[in-house]
Amino acid sequence: MDYQNELSGKIALVTGGTKGAGRAIAERLLQAGATVIITARNPPEKENRKLHFIPSDLSKAEGTQKVVSEVMSAYGRLDILVNNLGSSTTPAGGFTALSDED
Repeated sequence: MDYQNELSGKIALVTGGTKGAGRAIAERLLQAGATVIITARNPPEKENRKLHFIPSDLSKAEGTQKVVSEVMSAYGRLDILVNNLGSSTTPAGGFTALSDED
């Protein structure tokens, strides 16, 4: 099966997408034809001009809002979210247990 264009026209965001598993996921989404945005606190170790990088600390509300604003401003929508964000100090219980402060 040819997966090179299966995500053509889709906009994808990979948090923690600058290295490791996040980087591999981002590159696979690119291979499938998606437009891929990556975010992390630090820039990628190895630049790939096809990946749109948004520097941001998603552990802070303002960092999350920055990413949302930039994605919506540049692309108008988001089709795919891969939440590969690294460590977290938030409480267990999933999103329903979290407050805006978390």
